[in-house]
Amino acid sequence: MIINELRELNSQYEQHGTIPEPEDFSGEYYVTAPSFPWISLKPLNHRKEIIGKNTGSNVLLNKIRFGAFELKKDEDSLRIDYNQPENPLLLRKAIDNVKILPDGRIIGKLFYKVLGRKIFILFFEMKPAK
Repeated sequence: MIINELRELNSQYEQHGTIPEPEDFSGEYYVTAPSFPWISLKPLNHRKEIIGKNTGSNVLLNKIRFGAFELKKDEDSLRIDYNQPENPLLLRKAIDNVKILPDGRIIGKLFYKVLGRKIFILFFEMKPAK
């Protein structure tokens, strides 16, 4: 069942997702993992906080900041780039690629670079905090 849902989500992302502009994002976005409903990020209150011009960080438990990033538009997605000098080396290899689906959902794919190759880890969804 979940495999079919992941295939459908990937199809929507690849075929119908649109690439947002970095400037479209500001403020806070809650992060959920729709492809793994048994992994709940809600107790951690995981958010991406975009502050300043196209920059931000991840926040856990309302106070722990990690994973500074920069938003960059690529030809195939909006990239959340963790390759920032203030991040530890292991975190710099993480890459989020984001698109907006026709139904308005902001869906990202988390990748990790290993030996120069991007390895897909999971889908995530960003929901504006209101």
